Amino acid sequence: MNTASAVPDWLQYAQALAQTFVVPLVGSAITAIGAWIAMQQMRIARKKLDHDRYEKRLKIFEAAHALLAEAVVKDTVSDPVLKRFFVDVNDAPFHFGDDIVKYLEELGTVASSVKVGQEALAELTDAKLREELKADVSKNLLWVQQELQAGNLVRRFRPYLALDPKNANKR
Repeated sequence: MNTASAVPDWLQYAQALAQTFVVPLVGSAITAIGAWIAMQQMRIARKKLDHDRYEKRLKIFEAAHALLAEAVVKDTVSDPVLKRFFVDVNDAPFHFGDDIVKYLEELGTVASSVKVGQEALAELTDAKLREELKADVSKNLLWVQQELQAGNLVRRFRPYLALDPKNANKR
């Protein structure tokens, strides 16, 4: 028996083995778990971003829908609904492509011309000018109404508001 060492040989061997293999394996396992947690946090953050983007896009869609719905139901566009539309769609360039931005601009322009035209009709006395303006207002009002009735609004917004993950790349 070796009196110089109080630790048995097998324990010294186990200590050397632990320092050589076990400590690096535990360190690697901790690193892998940390990486997995980071990936999960990144996935959650991405889902939150998608949810926030969806909410903002939905608000813009609802403003456009309210404008079109009023034109269909009341045959007019009121000042409060028009103002709400312009306030709500102001951020559209940050949430949609140019196709939707241009569509919303066109929708706002035509709806505004309906409102202004209807107000002018109430004050206009010249019969010929009144008929011309009335025809123009009717044409614009019909266009606004048909955007909702023909489903154009939903068709244009669908790729941006689809909950189907297959459409995620189209956003």
